[in-house]
Amino acid sequence: MPVAFVRSPEPHARLLSVDTSDALGMPGVVAILTGEDARNELWPLMPRLQFMNQKMFRPMLAVDFVRFVGEPIAVVIAETPYQAADAAEAVYADYESLDPVVSLDDSLAGSTLVHEHAGTNVSWKWNTPASSRLLQGNFSLRLICPERWSASLPHSGSLGHPPCMILGVMLRIVAI
Repeated sequence: MPVAFVRSPEPHARLLSVDTSDALGMPGVVAILTGEDARNELWPLMPRLQFMNQKMFRPMLAVDFVRFVGEPIAVVIAETPYQAADAAEAVYADYESLDPVVSLDDSLAGSTLVHEHAGTNVSWKWNTPASSRLLQGNFSLRLICPERWSASLPHSGSLGHPPCMILGVMLRIVAI
Protein backbone atom coordinates (compact mmCIF):
# COMPACT_ATOMS: atom_id res chain seq x y z
CA MET A 1 0.00 0.00 0.00
CA PRO A 2 1.20 3.53 -0.71
CA VAL A 3 2.54 5.62 2.16
CA ALA A 4 3.37 9.27 2.68
CA PHE A 5 5.54 10.62 5.47
CA VAL A 6 4.66 13.68 7.51
CA ARG A 7 7.95 15.51 8.11
CA SER A 8 9.00 18.20 10.54
CA PRO A 9 9.50 21.74 9.23
CA GLU A 10 11.50 22.53 12.40
CA PRO A 11 15.29 22.09 12.72
CA HIS A 12 15.08 21.39 16.48
CA ALA A 13 11.91 21.39 18.55
CA ARG A 14 9.94 19.71 21.27
CA LEU A 15 7.10 17.76 19.62
CA LEU A 16 4.08 18.67 21.74
CA SER A 17 1.35 16.85 19.83
CA VAL A 18 0.45 15.24 16.52
CA ASP A 19 -3.23 15.49 15.53
CA THR A 20 -4.28 12.94 12.92
CA SER A 21 -8.07 13.23 13.40
CA ASP A 22 -8.81 15.21 10.20
CA ALA A 23 -6.53 13.01 8.10
CA LEU A 24 -8.03 9.75 9.41
CA GLY A 25 -11.43 10.71 8.02
CA MET A 26 -10.18 11.39 4.50
CA PRO A 27 -11.06 9.08 1.58
CA GLY A 28 -8.79 6.07 1.10
CA VAL A 29 -6.86 6.44 4.36
CA VAL A 30 -6.21 3.02 5.87
CA ALA A 31 -4.11 4.00 8.89
CA ILE A 32 -1.81 6.67 10.30
CA LEU A 33 1.09 5.79 12.55
CA THR A 34 2.79 8.44 14.72
CA GLY A 35 5.95 8.17 16.77
CA GLU A 36 3.87 7.93 19.92
CA ASP A 37 1.84 5.06 18.42
CA ALA A 38 5.04 3.24 17.49
CA ARG A 39 7.10 4.12 20.58
CA ASN A 40 7.40 0.47 21.63
CA GLU A 41 6.86 -1.14 18.22
CA LEU A 42 9.64 0.19 15.98
CA TRP A 43 13.33 -0.22 16.68
CA PRO A 44 15.31 3.01 16.96
CA LEU A 45 17.82 4.00 14.29
CA MET A 46 21.19 3.31 15.90
CA PRO A 47 24.53 4.83 14.87
CA ARG A 48 25.87 2.63 12.09
CA LEU A 49 29.46 2.34 13.26
CA GLN A 50 30.28 0.57 16.51
CA PHE A 51 32.83 3.18 17.63
CA MET A 52 30.20 5.94 17.51
CA ASN A 53 28.30 7.04 20.61
CA GLN A 54 25.51 4.45 20.78
CA LYS A 55 23.39 6.81 22.90
CA MET A 56 22.85 8.91 19.76
CA PHE A 57 19.98 6.84 18.46
CA ARG A 58 16.72 8.27 17.24
CA PRO A 59 13.31 6.72 16.73
CA MET A 60 12.14 5.93 13.19
CA LEU A 61 9.24 8.32 13.80
CA ALA A 62 9.98 11.28 16.08
CA VAL A 63 8.81 11.05 19.68
CA ASP A 64 9.02 14.05 22.03
CA PHE A 65 11.68 15.88 19.93
CA VAL A 66 12.58 16.57 16.31
CA ARG A 67 16.27 16.99 15.54
CA PHE A 68 16.34 18.12 11.90
CA VAL A 69 14.15 19.56 9.16
CA GLY A 70 12.45 16.66 7.45
CA GLU A 71 12.56 14.22 10.36
CA PRO A 72 9.55 11.89 9.96
CA ILE A 73 6.85 12.37 12.61
CA ALA A 74 4.08 10.21 11.10
CA VAL A 75 3.36 7.88 8.21
CA VAL A 76 0.05 7.79 6.36
CA ILE A 77 -1.06 4.55 4.69
CA ALA A 78 -3.73 4.90 2.01
CA GLU A 79 -5.22 3.20 -1.04
CA THR A 80 -3.47 5.49 -3.53
CA PRO A 81 -0.32 7.64 -3.39
CA TYR A 82 -2.45 10.76 -3.96
CA GLN A 83 -4.75 9.97 -1.04
CA ALA A 84 -1.72 9.34 1.19
CA ALA A 85 -0.14 12.65 0.16
CA ASP A 86 -3.39 14.58 0.70
CA ALA A 87 -3.92 13.03 4.13
CA ALA A 88 -0.30 13.72 5.13
CA GLU A 89 -0.96 17.41 4.52
CA ALA A 90 -3.96 17.23 6.89
CA VAL A 91 -1.88 15.96 9.83
CA TYR A 92 -1.22 18.80 12.26
CA ALA A 93 1.76 18.87 14.61
CA ASP A 94 2.39 21.36 17.38
CA TYR A 95 6.01 22.26 18.14
CA GLU A 96 7.93 24.26 20.72
CA SER A 97 10.95 25.59 18.85
CA LEU A 98 14.36 25.02 20.42
CA ASP A 99 17.71 26.53 19.48
CA PRO A 100 19.04 24.68 16.44
CA VAL A 101 22.63 23.54 16.06
CA VAL A 102 23.70 24.99 12.71
CA SER A 103 27.48 24.95 12.77
CA LEU A 104 30.39 22.87 13.97
CA ASP A 105 31.23 25.59 16.51
CA ASP A 106 27.67 25.48 17.92
CA SER A 107 27.84 21.72 18.13
CA LEU A 108 31.20 21.66 19.92
CA ALA A 109 30.11 24.40 22.35
CA GLY A 110 27.42 21.99 23.56
CA SER A 111 25.05 24.70 24.78
CA THR A 112 22.29 23.01 22.75
CA LEU A 113 22.23 19.22 22.69
CA VAL A 114 20.66 17.53 19.69
CA HIS A 115 20.52 14.20 21.55
CA GLU A 116 19.87 15.31 25.13
CA HIS A 117 19.88 11.72 26.40
CA ALA A 118 23.46 11.31 25.11
CA GLY A 119 24.69 14.32 27.11
CA THR A 120 26.91 15.53 24.25
CA ASN A 121 26.92 16.46 20.56
CA VAL A 122 30.14 14.52 19.99
CA SER A 123 29.43 11.30 18.15
CA TRP A 124 33.00 10.01 18.28
CA LYS A 125 36.52 11.19 19.02
CA TRP A 126 39.56 10.35 17.01
CA ASN A 127 42.85 10.57 18.86
CA THR A 128 46.05 10.77 16.84
CA PRO A 129 49.50 10.29 18.40
CA ALA A 130 51.59 13.46 18.58
CA SER A 131 54.15 11.82 16.30
CA SER A 132 51.58 11.37 13.53
CA ARG A 133 52.34 12.87 10.12
CA LEU A 134 48.82 14.31 10.25
CA LEU A 135 49.94 16.77 12.92
CA GLN A 136 52.87 18.07 10.88
CA GLY A 137 52.72 20.84 8.32
CA ASN A 138 50.43 23.71 7.48
CA PHE A 139 46.70 23.09 7.88
CA SER A 140 45.29 25.50 5.31
CA LEU A 141 42.85 22.80 4.21
CA ARG A 142 40.09 24.80 5.82
CA LEU A 143 40.08 27.01 2.71
CA ILE A 144 38.57 24.09 0.82
CA CYS A 145 35.40 24.42 2.88
CA PRO A 146 33.02 27.32 2.30
CA GLU A 147 32.79 29.70 5.22
CA ARG A 148 28.98 29.35 5.22
CA TRP A 149 27.61 25.85 4.95
CA SER A 150 24.21 24.91 3.63
CA ALA A 151 21.74 24.54 6.51
CA SER A 152 21.28 20.81 5.90
CA LEU A 153 20.93 18.27 3.18
CA PRO A 154 17.26 17.41 2.55
CA HIS A 155 16.02 14.86 5.09
CA SER A 156 19.54 13.92 6.14
CA GLY A 157 19.92 15.53 9.54
CA SER A 158 23.52 16.41 8.71
CA LEU A 159 25.12 19.80 9.01
CA GLY A 160 26.27 21.09 5.66
CA HIS A 161 28.44 19.24 3.22
CA PRO A 162 29.98 16.07 4.75
CA PRO A 163 33.56 16.61 3.45
CA CYS A 164 33.58 20.05 5.04
CA MET A 165 32.38 18.59 8.30
CA ILE A 166 35.11 15.96 8.23
CA LEU A 167 37.80 18.57 7.54
CA GLY A 168 36.31 20.81 10.22
CA VAL A 169 36.42 18.01 12.77
CA MET A 170 39.98 17.06 11.77
CA LEU A 171 41.12 20.65 12.12
CA ARG A 172 39.43 20.97 15.51
CA ILE A 173 41.21 17.84 16.74
CA VAL A 174 44.53 19.15 15.48
CA ALA A 175 43.96 22.53 17.13
CA ILE A 176 43.26 21.01 20.55
